[in-house]
Amino acid sequence: MKKILNIPNRILFLVMVGVVLFWYTGKNFNVYSNTFTGALYELLSLPMLALPVLLAALVLWNLFRAKGIDRIWPVLSLGLFGIGVWQVVYN
Repeated sequence: MKKILNIPNRILFLVMVGVVLFWYTGKNFNVYSNTFTGALYELLSLPMLALPVLLAALVLWNLFRAKGIDRIWPVLSLGLFGIGVWQVVYN
């Protein structure tokens, strides 16, 4: 039987790093100084708002499925997500 949502924990962590870097870039740099980067940022902004909710759900799902040392990746992903939200909201 084929497993649904069988995404490796390391891939989820790397995608979460990308989302947090996207948030950090939009918060701390002027992405609208160039027309192309501003348009690209606007196109990616809606998926980057919805993606963390999906990623957090998948990370929690994998946290309870993981065994042994593989539990560190979901914990790191959730910690990174928390730091990213903290930086965006309170910085």
